[in-house]
Amino acid sequence: MLHLLLGRAGSGKTTYLRNLLKETPVTRQPILLVPEQGSFQNERAMLRLLGPKDAQRVWVLSFSRLADRAFRTYGGVAGRRLDDGGRSIFMSLALEQVKDQLDFYRKSAEDTELVRLLLEAAAELKMCGIHPKDLSDAAEIPASPLSSTLRQKAKELALIFAAYDALVAQSYVDPLDDLTRLKALLEEHAFFKNCVVALDSFQSFTVQEYQILASMLEQADEVYVSLCVDQLDDPERGMGLFSLVRHTGNTLIRMAKERGVKVAAPELLEPGKRFRSKGLSALEANVFRTTRRASCPASGAVLYEAKDLYDEAEYVAATIRNLVMERGYRYRDFAVIVRTPEQYRGILDVALEHRNIPYFMDKPQAIDAEPLMRLVLSAFQVVRSGFASGDVFTFLKNRPGGAVHRANFRTGKLYISLESLRTKVERRMDGSSTGICRGMDRS
Repeated sequence: MLHLLLGRAGSGKTTYLRNLLKETPVTRQPILLVPEQGSFQNERAMLRLLGPKDAQRVWVLSFSRLADRAFRTYGGVAGRRLDDGGRSIFMSLALEQVKDQLDFYRKSAEDTELVRLLLEAAAELKMCGIHPKDLSDAAEIPASPLSSTLRQKAKELALIFAAYDALVAQSYVDPLDDLTRLKALLEEHAFFKNCVVALDSFQSFTVQEYQILASMLEQADEVYVSLCVDQLDDPERGMGLFSLVRHTGNTLIRMAKERGVKVAAPELLEPGKRFRSKGLSALEANVFRTTRRASCPASGAVLYEAKDLYDEAEYVAATIRNLVMERGYRYRDFAVIVRTPEQYRGILDVALEHRNIPYFMDKPQAIDAEPLMRLVLSAFQVVRSGFASGDVFTFLKNRPGGAVHRANFRTGKLYISLESLRTKVERRMDGSSTGICRGMDRS
């Protein structure tokens, strides 16, 4: 049976599903399916909820980990996994093989940019469940609305992708095909039999994922899906902010009915459980509405319409300064959160400094920009290049200096190894310099 759990942000959908899986008996395998980036967070939450022993009986999976578990159960793990570099090589080989049969793409067959674009197109087609034969068949339809140019391009793309798939299949396994292989595996084995599956934090699914969900609906005892909407009707007709999520819910209902799976009435959770501030709760309820509602007094949130980034930064800095001076707040009580920090660098920090507000602005920095890593990488480059003079001078320039650096580098054998390498380099350089001087004296 399919259960849809509806609710706005902060209504308790995730907590509901976790408690549901916690109460699921041992005879029915509980599975929590979440997006890839949320698997670790949910594993940690289930560990805290159930404890080290009981947490093991709940499978917290993403679609990729689901495929891996099924392959380890029924077979399919064997084979070398293809990476991005391998994909580029095989696509170049595929273009080389079919180059003589191409018309539109013949001149660009050796262009690396074409290889990149073809790989992006191939990945998108795989996610949409479209095979090269489907492209070729679509181009051959007599009543097709495609122009002759588009038909020819579709034929050539089908030819290229077919050659690419054939080359990869000879000795590699493409991770982009995992869900397609999983679909074939689920048609032979009832992986979800006697399982209670809960899907959380999804907005939509790809065609490959929908194919897995179809088998899940047919095999599992119960399937729960949480959706961040308060209704499945779409008054915006596909143009609203949550239209995609509503479309996902209606698609799941249609899929279940087509397969004879019962569909329970959608359950709507009460909103506002997450927010302690009435202002934030009112903001969540109304900020994305396309129709105006009657205003209600709520404290704890202020909306300010700024002219530009500079005006926005000035308002933030002035507000912080006023609250500190007039309301008794401390600077450490504030946090400024922005969606794209790079756009505010040189604007927000200047506004804060203008009002003498102490701050810390987080800035990601490449690890190879740190002194230790520069020293290590330059040491490796010296050895790789056979003590080339340019690399040797780079290594010597990156030698740690100062008491702080020396205190850090002396912990362990790394400092000793680098110091010994530096000594050898300096001796070799001294020898080279002596030889040069002697040559000059003789002349």
